[in-house]
Amino acid sequence: MPTPNRAGQGLDGEGRPPEPASDAPAPGAPKQRRPLKSLLGWGVTAVVIVALVAAAVVLLLDQRSARERDDRRQAYVDTARQTVLNLTTIHPETAKEDVDRIIAGASGQFLQEFEGREDPFVGVVQDANVTTEGEVVEAGVRERERDVDLGECARGSADDGEQQGTAGPLTARLPDAGDDQRRRRQVDRIEGGVRPMSENNEGTRKFAITKETALKIAAAVVVVALAVAVGFLWYGHRQDQLAEQARTEAVDAAGKQAVAMLAYDFADVDNQLAAAADGLTGSFRDDYTTLVQETIAPGAKEKQLTVQVSVQAAAPVSTTPDEAVVLLYLNQTTTSAEAPDARTSGSRVRVSLQKVDDRWLVDQLTPV
Repeated sequence: MPTPNRAGQGLDGEGRPPEPASDAPAPGAPKQRRPLKSLLGWGVTAVVIVALVAAAVVLLLDQRSARERDDRRQAYVDTARQTVLNLTTIHPETAKEDVDRIIAGASGQFLQEFEGREDPFVGVVQDANVTTEGEVVEAGVRERERDVDLGECARGSADDGEQQGTAGPLTARLPDAGDDQRRRRQVDRIEGGVRPMSENNEGTRKFAITKETALKIAAAVVVVALAVAVGFLWYGHRQDQLAEQARTEAVDAAGKQAVAMLAYDFADVDNQLAAAADGLTGSFRDDYTTLVQETIAPGAKEKQLTVQVSVQAAAPVSTTPDEAVVLLYLNQTTTSAEAPDARTSGSRVRVSLQKVDDRWLVDQLTPV
């Protein structure tokens, strides 16, 4: 039986303090298995990480596609602007160079129609001493299933990445993996700093991080970082969706509202144009109502005018989730008591719209 010393510690039979009990398992003892709850936790963590990575990849590809689409649209517009300027800006002194510039920016059927006729065209310009200066007032892209209409005078083909003019589709690059590499380096540093539990001379344990705790911390950091990245990418994806939705809705609203404002029958002109005013913003609605009451309606009744309007083409010039500018190409067919035979004329109008209470309202309509 150990004999107590003065400090109250037990002594063995030889007068030495007993050795502390060891926490290590006895030789040959079965190894402890990891609890099922811990395995399930790591499994759920792995599934979450894989899901977040997959979502991030999908959103990155979507953003890349959206950037390529926007760059392609801008390339179409830039090419169309330059082509229209080349077509409408000609001087007698530089007629040959001007025509060569037109041919250099042409393709397809347009190029075939122009080739072989450049010399007669140059001769006509020089003989008549004609000078023209072109100016692009507005430009927009009207997208169809396989074609893209650019501005007023140019057309491009989107088949296999080809387009009218010399500009090709631009591409956007995926963000690099620098952030992921930094995160991996941080995780490596955490794991490298793990050290086993140790005891000091008094038998008390030092504060240290176990390997399992470090892995949990690293997994939590990765999950949080991926969640933040996915949230950021989702926000950008949603903004792209709203922008595309605004393009479609604004173009549709502009066409319908322009027809409602400009088409009428003298027999019911007051009711028709009054209904059209419901699709306008406050100040513009007041101006339009005054114009209808003082000028349009009295003139239509006096001359028995009937005006039919159809939208031939529509292209968004600029759009945001709340504002848009749309370029419309209209055909107007007019009959009257003096001219019962239908007379058709074309026009272009720029329509400015604002989104108010989930409705696209016309804020301005300007001929161009």
